[in-house]
Amino acid sequence: YMGHFLSVYFFSPHPPARPASGMATSSEMECPPDLVGRVIGAKGGTINAMQECSGGARIQLDQKVPEGTPVKVSVTGSQQQVQLALYFLNDCIQGGVCRNGNGVRECYSRLQQQQQQLQQQLQQQQQQQQLQQQIQLQQQQMLLQLQQQPPPQPAASGFAPPPAQL
Repeated sequence: YMGHFLSVYFFSPHPPARPASGMATSSEMECPPDLVGRVIGAKGGTINAMQECSGGARIQLDQKVPEGTPVKVSVTGSQQQVQLALYFLNDCIQGGVCRNGNGVRECYSRLQQQQQQLQQQLQQQQQQQQLQQQIQLQQQQMLLQLQQQPPPQPAASGFAPPPAQL
């Protein structure tokens, strides 16, 4: 039963992309044997979605383990790919959103939205900092200009005080 699902995955016509940087990293985790089917998904849909949404991490399950023993899951790719794949795998095993291919894609979409929101917040903070710096610079320039100007002299007016009354 398990071998059938794994063969669907291992002979997939679209193998995951290799890390672009050439700097591959790997990590391993264990999967309870009764949850291997969930991780793989129908026709490999869940595991393929994890690989796709992680940006191309390669996820492999070691099928050569005694029955009832946790299955070793190996994840290979760039550091970011591996981190995303491990996140999806852990969520799937714990019965979270990533328990099927559509859930993985939904989770990935949420992560992208959160990342975009954080980037927008960061850009806004940077813009505010730049504005504050510009205001401080203008204030300093105005202060320097005021310091360089001679102090105002009392204006001589043609006005004479009224004569003193006796």
